Parts: sequence; structure tokens; C-alpha cells
Amino acid sequence: MIRIEIKNPTIDIYEKLAANNYSIECDCSEASVPHKEFISLQPIYHQVCSSDFVTQRWIDYLFESTEHSFYFHADFRSTAMQQFQLLAILCQLSIQETGDGLDLFFHTEIISGKLMSKDFLLADAYSRINASKRNAPDAFDYKLMFIREMIAGNVLLSSTATIFQFTFQYNVYGNRPMWEGTNYDVTFFQSDKSSCICREQFTCSTPAVFLDNSNNSSAYFYIIDGWYIGCRPIDSLLSSTLKIFYNQAMINSLLRYFNNIPSNFTCLDANEESIFDLNTNLSIIIKSGFIEKWIQNINYSLYFNRCAPQLCFYTINKRFNIYYIITAIISVYGGLSTVLSLIIPAIVKLLIRRNAETSPRDCSFSRLKQLIIIRLRQLIPALIEMNLFRSSTRLEPSDIYQQRWSTRLFVTFLSIFFIIITVYTVATKQTIPAELIEPSFDEVLKLQQQTNLSSLQCPCSQLSSSFKYSIKLTPTYHEICDSGFVSDEWIRLMPPSEMSFPFYFEQSGPIFKLLQSFCKLANITINNALNIFYARQLVTQNLIAEDLFESLMISEGEYFKHVTPNLFLICWNSHVKQ
Repeated sequence: MIRIEIKNPTIDIYEKLAANNYSIECDCSEASVPHKEFISLQPIYHQVCSSDFVTQRWIDYLFESTEHSFYFHADFRSTAMQQFQLLAILCQLSIQETGDGLDLFFHTEIISGKLMSKDFLLADAYSRINASKRNAPDAFDYKLMFIREMIAGNVLLSSTATIFQFTFQYNVYGNRPMWEGTNYDVTFFQSDKSSCICREQFTCSTPAVFLDNSNNSSAYFYIIDGWYIGCRPIDSLLSSTLKIFYNQAMINSLLRYFNNIPSNFTCLDANEESIFDLNTNLSIIIKSGFIEKWIQNINYSLYFNRCAPQLCFYTINKRFNIYYIITAIISVYGGLSTVLSLIIPAIVKLLIRRNAETSPRDCSFSRLKQLIIIRLRQLIPALIEMNLFRSSTRLEPSDIYQQRWSTRLFVTFLSIFFIIITVYTVATKQTIPAELIEPSFDEVLKLQQQTNLSSLQCPCSQLSSSFKYSIKLTPTYHEICDSGFVSDEWIRLMPPSEMSFPFYFEQSGPIFKLLQSFCKLANITINNALNIFYARQLVTQNLIAEDLFESLMISEGEYFKHVTPNLFLICWNSHVKQ
């Protein structure tokens, strides 16, 4: 394996190497990169939130037209001001909630000491973006649901005469004149012709109409298509549609029934692209946070520049083959032949001269040399006659003798060299990659047990996987929330008292209604948190080992169980205790 380093690489060089399937690694100069540096994310809201119908001019028009008049509870004019004021507030809150979520998202950082590959960064960024896009409307819808349930649980009444209506009569008892007031429940006749009173059920509603207010007549001029009047402005608003407000002629006709000077209000554009049709309930539009779509972009170049890698390296696997070995042998032979042909003759000549001068009569050395020569003649006769340095000009016996010794030294050195190369090659461990195409789960587990986990790599065909495929959490609630004491049937048996608080147990329906609201909110809190949790993405380039995966999922599950109960308390402190 050969390691190649690149200093201060450009993104073009990096992408070229990555495209050639090189496993390139780069150390980032900046380990943390905020989302805002390379991600752009912008919501596009429903056109109603920028229309005339959420402006103060429209709301003032509705109020000034009706403040000195009395209308029946089913009349559009009786609750129109409150409904559109609420619609404007919901638009503002949704935009604010989404903006706060985006601020948090943009200031969140991706932390990695290594440069992420483009595919990995895109998978991770899209996972984070999708989570943020889901959280924005879910958080808004949850808070709205929380407020609605608290209003219902505490039996708070709106200022509109859609729940109770009061009559006052002047009486004289002896010498004491007195105004006496009585109240009666408002009855709604719903679309299915059934009757409904708000003291028993807050979801009562009826189509909005324009009633003839003269002479206490109950005749109506016409029904407003898709618009409803109910117990509370929020409930009737959620049941309504914006269908009529896409028609300018209908709006102009509607305005004629208000006691005010004519005014110009522009209808919604029916030709504008929208994911909602004209008959979509406002409950669906509001649940989406009024968001039509998102404009998003991820710029890898900006991330690369912010990471600013100063050093990258990649490795190339090279194995010895027959061509490489032959080339190496020829090169070594040629090099040694040249070097040794110059050095060895001089060395041999020097040794022979020194041997002749210092020990011409050394019998022991002579006998040893003769013994070696005999053994060599017996074992390798051909080597004795070998002369790689034969010369046509030097044919004297002493010259031939010198040339033969030069050959022997050459062969000896060459043999030693090949022995060293052989030992080194045998002793050196070579990593030989083995591939297993589309392995099964059992095969992967077996490999994890048999091999070093750091050397086992299984690239994932999908870089991200939802938590819902990996872990399942099932909550168990207190038995009171599954009992009949929080059912609508039980609560209807104990209608609320007309007093400020109940004196008798049979009048404690609102208390059980509040308990029902708490159970419902707890269930909604857990379900919303589970939906967000299951939608999270586990992003990884390679398959995670089984024990590490189990440890990770257990850790995530324990964190979820620890944090989720606090969501209810946070919402309670934010919206109820303030």
C-alpha cells in the first residue's frame, strides 16, 4: 500500500479523486461548521397569511360594522371579527414559531474533524433539514392543541353568545325593584340535522348564514358556503374552509350585509399554485403551519471551504506481480554487475597480494582452501569454472584466477541479496481484500466474530435509515387514562354548575373534563415525540457492528424516555402559568 499526501487540496482535486473511488481522507481546519454556512432553507406560506383577510383593516371593518348590533348565534356577523382576528394571530404565531425553529437550526453545527464526502454530507444534511421541516408545524400544532384542551378543561367561555344567551327582566318585589337574569343553552342544528349544545360538547357547529335581523325574524338570506359557526371561535374556524374568499363577487356580496361604508378587499388568487385545494379545511392548513412548501439548497463547496482541509491523503494498493519481479531482478542484476565488476576485482587482487605477502607458508589456510575447493568441486563443479568477468585481453592464469574469484563473490552477494528479499517478502503481512457480494445478516455476524472489526467494512447502499426500522418504543399510561372516568359519556352525566364552582359531586363534570384533557395531551405529547423520534435518521457510510448498534439504540431510547416527559411541563409553564 502506498500513501499519497496532498497539501492544501482544492475542491476540484478532491472531487476528482473521490470520483475515481479513492478512499481519500482530509483533516478539517475547522471541526465545527454551522448549518447557515452551507444550507439555505426558506418556507413559503399559504397566501391567506399575506392577504387582506388577516390585516387590521379587515378586522376593524368587521368590528365597527357589528359593535352596535345584535345578531343570532348562527349569523356570520356574530363571530366573524373574532374568527378572523384568531386567523391573523395563528398566522403570526406560525411564522414566529417557524422562524424561531429556523434560527435554532441555522445555529446548529455539524461537528467532524474529518472532511465529509459529498454523498455523506448530503444525506446527513437532508436528514437534519427534514427533521427541522417536520418539527416546525408539529410544534405549532401541539401548542395550539394544548391551549384548546386547557380552555376546554377549565370550561373557559368566549365572549360571543354562542354557548349561553341571557335574558333580563325588570321585576318589583314589594318595594324592591330588581333586574333578574336567566340564561339558556344555545342549540346548534348541525349539517346532519342533529341538535347539539355546547355545555355537553364543544364541537357543536352549524353553517354560517346571514339572518334577517328585522322584527326578530329567523329567516336567512343565504348560507355562506364552507364557513361555520360553533361554540368557540377556534373550533368553528378549524371546521371552515376559505372557498368563498377565492371569489371576488361573493366577497362583494358578503360585504353588503355589513352596516358600514363599502370597502375594497381583494380575494385570494385561485390560480396560485398550492398544495391545498379550495375545499381544504383550515384545520389541515393550520396543522401544516400554513406552510405550502420549502425552498432549500445545500452547497458542498461552501462546506468544503469552511472545513478548509490543509492535508489530504489516500492509499493505493499495489501487489507484486511477475512482471514487477522480472523487472526488479533484471535491474538488480544489471546494477550489481556494473558495481561489482568495478569493485570486486580490486578487492580480490588486494586480498591475493596480501595473502601472498603475509602467509605464503600457512599450511592450515592452504589445507582449508583446498578442502573448500574440493567440496565445491564435488557439489557445484560448474560454479568453479564460471567466469562472469572473462576478458579477451587478460588470459593469464593469474587473471583467470582473479576473474573466477570475482564471479564467486558476485554470486555470493547476489544470493545474499535474494535471501534478504525473500525473507522480507515472507515476513511482511500483506492485506488482501476479499469481497462478499450482497451478504446475508448471518454471514455478516459470522464475519464480525471471525475478523478484526476495524478491517471489516460493509459499505451501505443507503447512507441513512429511519429510526422506525431499528427501534420501537411503546408507552404504558396510568390506568385512569384508559378508564371510563375520562369518557364523554361519564362527563355528560355530570353537567357543569351555573355557579362559579360545583357544590356537588354530580356537578363535577368539568373536573373530569380537565382530567380527560390531561390524558389526551399526554397521549398527544408522547405520540408527537415518537413521530419525531422515528423520523430521525441514522446516517453512516458503513454497517455498524451489532454490539455498537444495540448500544447506540439503547442510549437513544433512554434519552427519549428521560427528555419527553419534560415537554409537557415546558408547554404547561409556557402557556398556562404565564
